Amino acid sequence: MVGQLYGQNLHFTSYGTKEGLIQNSVYSSTETKEGFMWFGTQHGLNRFDGLHFEAIDFTKRADTIMNSKMIVCMHVDKNDNFWLGTTEELVLYDKYKNEVVKTSSNYPGLSLKGNWIKEITTDAQNRLWIRDRLTLWCYDLVNKKMLKIARPELLKNTISLTKSDDEKRIYLATDTSIFVVKEGDYKEIESEVFKSRGLKIETLLSVNHMLWCITSDKKIWISGDDSKPNWKTFESLFGTSCLIDPYLLHKDFNNSVWVGSRSDGVLVADLTNYKVKKSSDFMHQSALRNKFILSFFTNKQGITWVGASGVGVSKYDPAITQFELFRNDALPGKTQKDNMIFSLYSDNGKDFYSGTLTGGLLHWDVTQNQSAYYKPPNQSSNTEVNNIYTITKADDQLLYMATWGGLASFNPQTKNFLLYNDQDGKTQKLASLLKLKGQNKLLVGGYIHFLRYFDVDTKKWSALYDPEHFLENSKIRPRFMHQLNDTEILICSENRCLTKYNFEKGSFKEYPELGHYSGMATHIYVSKKYWWVGTTKGLMQMDAQTEKLIKVWNVETGLSDDVIYSVLEDNYGKIWVGTNKGLNVIEPKTGLIKKFDEKDGLQSLEFNTASCFKDDKGNLYFGGVNGFNKIPAKLLNTQRHNPKPIITNIQVMNEPLLTDSMISYTAGFSLPPNKNFISFEFQSPNYSQTENIIYRYRLLPIQQEWQLNGNRNFINYTQLTPNDYTFEVQSSVGDLRWSQRQSIRVTILTPWYKTFWFLSLITLYIIGMGIYLYKQRISAIKNKALLTQRINETEMAALKAQMNPHFIFNCINSIDAFIQTNDKYNASIYLNKFAKLIRNILDSSKQNLVPLSTDLETLKFYTELECMRTENKFKTIFDIEEGILEEDILIPPLIIQPYVENAIIHGLKSKNDFDGELKISVSKVDDKLVFEIKDNGIGRVAAQNMRSNRGTSYGMQLSTDRVQLFNDDQDENVIITDLYEDNKAMGTSIKVILKIEN
Repeated sequence: MVGQLYGQNLHFTSYGTKEGLIQNSVYSSTETKEGFMWFGTQHGLNRFDGLHFEAIDFTKRADTIMNSKMIVCMHVDKNDNFWLGTTEELVLYDKYKNEVVKTSSNYPGLSLKGNWIKEITTDAQNRLWIRDRLTLWCYDLVNKKMLKIARPELLKNTISLTKSDDEKRIYLATDTSIFVVKEGDYKEIESEVFKSRGLKIETLLSVNHMLWCITSDKKIWISGDDSKPNWKTFESLFGTSCLIDPYLLHKDFNNSVWVGSRSDGVLVADLTNYKVKKSSDFMHQSALRNKFILSFFTNKQGITWVGASGVGVSKYDPAITQFELFRNDALPGKTQKDNMIFSLYSDNGKDFYSGTLTGGLLHWDVTQNQSAYYKPPNQSSNTEVNNIYTITKADDQLLYMATWGGLASFNPQTKNFLLYNDQDGKTQKLASLLKLKGQNKLLVGGYIHFLRYFDVDTKKWSALYDPEHFLENSKIRPRFMHQLNDTEILICSENRCLTKYNFEKGSFKEYPELGHYSGMATHIYVSKKYWWVGTTKGLMQMDAQTEKLIKVWNVETGLSDDVIYSVLEDNYGKIWVGTNKGLNVIEPKTGLIKKFDEKDGLQSLEFNTASCFKDDKGNLYFGGVNGFNKIPAKLLNTQRHNPKPIITNIQVMNEPLLTDSMISYTAGFSLPPNKNFISFEFQSPNYSQTENIIYRYRLLPIQQEWQLNGNRNFINYTQLTPNDYTFEVQSSVGDLRWSQRQSIRVTILTPWYKTFWFLSLITLYIIGMGIYLYKQRISAIKNKALLTQRINETEMAALKAQMNPHFIFNCINSIDAFIQTNDKYNASIYLNKFAKLIRNILDSSKQNLVPLSTDLETLKFYTELECMRTENKFKTIFDIEEGILEEDILIPPLIIQPYVENAIIHGLKSKNDFDGELKISVSKVDDKLVFEIKDNGIGRVAAQNMRSNRGTSYGMQLSTDRVQLFNDDQDENVIITDLYEDNKAMGTSIKVILKIEN
């Protein structure tokens, strides 16, 4: 069974009312200089930016009729005039203000009303040529006057007009004659061939110094030279028939002529090689939607737009990559052939073998574009052998196939099949196959026996070395296998994701981090740096050395779908991915992704699991549900058109911005300070690979660096402060060649109360009032400061006066205690220490501040005296932070002595034993000095009970007041903590915090 390569010559992308077009009969198309496409329909004008259609609801300037919404022709001249021809009049459209203007307002004497405008064009001399249903008109746009038509027969009988490629000549046709107008002279061109045959001219076109005519017999005549006509038929020049009923001619920028018909679609004649392409298969998704052609237009990008009756407009893009497609198309009246490609294999880049769903083995000769199906003979009892999933070649030069009916071989020379099933019946439902390196042995994966070896030489089956019984416990369903090295194999399965098998050790390794995302792995491609694992939840990029997951590529990162069927790397390091919604190519270094679909020539959007192949030349092949595609090794990037984006919409506080001109032509705008939430929408007028356009933007001056925005064509800014801003945006078609920048100025106005003049007045007023108040209050402030200082000094002096006598009185009591006990030795020592203590106290009492070292020396004398007085019932430990005494720190004298005294008298002295301990710690925390007096005495509750009848002691309260005054703040500077252990009082801790005075 032999089939032919299926291919469609012309691929279109179509737009209709479902895509936003206002009406489905497009009579005219044009392009303005910023890049918008415009379409004239029966119900009005549409603007298209490549992504969205906008119905133009323009306003009418006074005296403009514009009763007809049907726009049958359009023209944009070199002066940016936008001419609209309707069924009733000629008007000017001001795209900047969205207004329709009567022509005589700008060009006196030019007023065409009441008739159907058929054609509009301008020539190199800036003359406007208009043909309506009844009359030919010519208007001088420079001198603004109507010109006379020199040949009277043209005035009422012109049925077609066209201009030469250099626009220096205008060709006019009546139904029997052709005239050329050059530098104001009218000359008739020889056209006797039509008159002699009784033919009438219906359409005229000038292209490449040739004239094309459609005549009343629906033939196309072509003359090679308008000065010496030599008319030939289309068939004689191109060697093929034309359309059944051609009636419309158009020249594009690719040296081709387009022919449109009313019932036979479109034909394109290439004048470079004189080959012809014709639209066909009108039921195909990428074909024209209708055969009745209304209009043609080719924009500056080289894309031709075809308007058809009742179905909208279709786009033909010659720059789109047309992947070579291999598919068997059923002949009329014949059964559809099996194009479900499950596997691909070739060892020479010429002969390809494909496994199909039910058609058996499909052989393609890709150089001859021929194919043939081969089915195993006499397999009526096992038709599942025709279902072939994997193909490989063994050392015996036979092709081996994993089929649903078992392992089969095919001899490419004799076309013979053999089937190899084990006697246990568990070698059916096979899905994967791997020829082991250096061995004439196959690793076979299936859904019943999971994994087995097949010896090609002996034709015997054998089990894998699996001492831990992994296969039995996991019931793995292998879908694709790749030999990593001499001992390890990577297995993609439907239920265990990715597994690595070491066939020397018999060990299996799984990758839970992949299983976290998906339990099914479909395919894997191993490069030098990475493993690329296709799953049903995205493409997993793993480090080849560490075998760790690096990144997950999915819809969120730009893929067209999360279901990945096949993965290959091209010769340039780009990763090609067959998905459930088209073919994607990833640039790993930049993260950019391009998407391809059926308009690019794909067999369909859906590809098949592990159905891919890379030949020795680097060509890539991907199989799917309706054939397979070839991606050439040197895929040229034909996309060179890179226009700057257009700002298509601006919203302020979620409402459309109102401006005097259309948003796309607005240079800048100002907003009040409370209108500072702004949204920009933008679109590059690139009509090729629109889905692959990426953007970057910035808002100066707050964003100096460009911000990559991916495929998103919008950005929001909130809480903008009053300032002058410039929003800039650029676009690229996935190759990081950035377009020119589009910019718009934005000013957020300053509130009136923050303006310069208002702040200046307020400043002068404040300065004046400040001077006045300063003079009135300065003396009062000084007096108050002096008074406060004196009060503080008086309070400090009063506190010292109360403390010093209190302290001395306690010391005398201690001496008296020794005298009463007749302890002369200790009394002598005590008096000696007391004398030193008194000298220090007298020296300190003369100063408000003393060095920390001096005060601690005084405190040491005091604790030694108290220890003697209590018969050594406690010991004193000084814990001084290292280096603190070397600093010049000043503190009030005897500031913590009352707390130490309180700890000794009320805490330690009352203990029944002699294990008392008093610990005095001094440390520096930030700019504070922290004292801690800690004892292991009887605690405050017991001490309070013991002294309840002894009167009131003012020492601690006075010291607390001194600390508060010294620190001059309201924070808690003295912290007392009761110490407990097992609910038993174990003493008291007092922290005193002082600011540091140097």
